[in-house]
Amino acid sequence: MFHRLIAPQRDHWFASAECPVRGLVDYIAQRGMLRDAQVEAIRTYLFLKVACENAPLWQLLASGRFNTLDLNTTPLTAEARSHLLADKAAAALLECSRLKDRNGQPLAPELEQSLTTRPSAIDSRDALRRIFYGVDYTDYLFSLPMGAGKT
Repeated sequence: MFHRLIAPQRDHWFASAECPVRGLVDYIAQRGMLRDAQVEAIRTYLFLKVACENAPLWQLLASGRFNTLDLNTTPLTAEARSHLLADKAAAALLECSRLKDRNGQPLAPELEQSLTTRPSAIDSRDALRRIFYGVDYTDYLFSLPMGAGKT
């Protein structure tokens, strides 16, 4: 789910001149010794490690690091728009709730409804932290190169 939020920014970073590891990943890909999913995991790992400074994923989301939703053009009440513009964690949760599953259905329509009608009723930072089990270290960085979840 979060991969769909991270991947566009990761790809943008890899295409930029400020990416110090692009040559390394290009070399890995050119050698052809890894599957595409493995190269993708390495790219994500390096983006989160280098560009995102190894921060816990819940903190990156809560800080609005991956927010792309234009709240000014999204149909919202004035109260919801004001709250979501001020609270980057709430905006991140809204964006996550609007992601689609394999069948094209929103992942969390009830969460989206709550955030658009009563946004201040949800402690968004705490919700994001609990999604990642309250872990403050970057555990996902260990999972990517070790192969967890790819087989």
